[in-house]
Amino acid sequence: ILLYHRIAEPHCDPWQLCVTPGRFELHLTCLRRSYNVLSLHDLRGKLSRGVVPDRAVAITFDDGYTDNLNVAKPMLERFSAPATVFVATGSIGSKRDFWWDQLATLLLLPSQLPETLELDVRGQKVRWRLLPPATAKRRKGLRAAGRTSNDVLLDRNQLYYAVYDELRLLNTHSRLEVLDRIAEWSGAPCNWSSRRPTLTENELCELARGSLIEIGAHTVTHPVLS
Repeated sequence: ILLYHRIAEPHCDPWQLCVTPGRFELHLTCLRRSYNVLSLHDLRGKLSRGVVPDRAVAITFDDGYTDNLNVAKPMLERFSAPATVFVATGSIGSKRDFWWDQLATLLLLPSQLPETLELDVRGQKVRWRLLPPATAKRRKGLRAAGRTSNDVLLDRNQLYYAVYDELRLLNTHSRLEVLDRIAEWSGAPCNWSSRRPTLTENELCELARGSLIEIGAHTVTHPVLS
């Protein structure tokens, strides 16, 4: 079972969720040439009957990005490759990115950021300090395990992963409040109302039209279920 998220070339992609359209076309060419591409529904049925063909593959997408409709679906149709798209329903029609993408926009895209970020998260004060830009260019960001010490200087990528770890277990309302505070701190021009990164209800219906793509559930607000 292959897990995709986006078929796109964004400005930043800290979790490497994106496959470029050209690379996805190569994937589909290989799959059609050398594998048995099944829908997830068909694969489940064949599994239950013990008749799964050799080199069986199912294609899936998570979350519900608009490029699943605008870019992935036409390519899937061209190769007659079925797929399942698991949609986080609370984001249908949202004018804001998924929260991890909002965070990337705020921390990774601005040309300059203040040197210290202080936040109140779950009733605790947390603070991070950024490396000077010249030093950060010579250092590749790594994700540190656990809460980062206030005294450690971080580059942009390390800051992103550190803040992500603080936000991932918050409820949706609290997380959006923190993201808005980060937006004020960063000075990033985040005109969320002009963006439409997730599928609308009509687009979701268009994605499901035909027999090639089936829609699955991916929770409402994308919580950490464990």
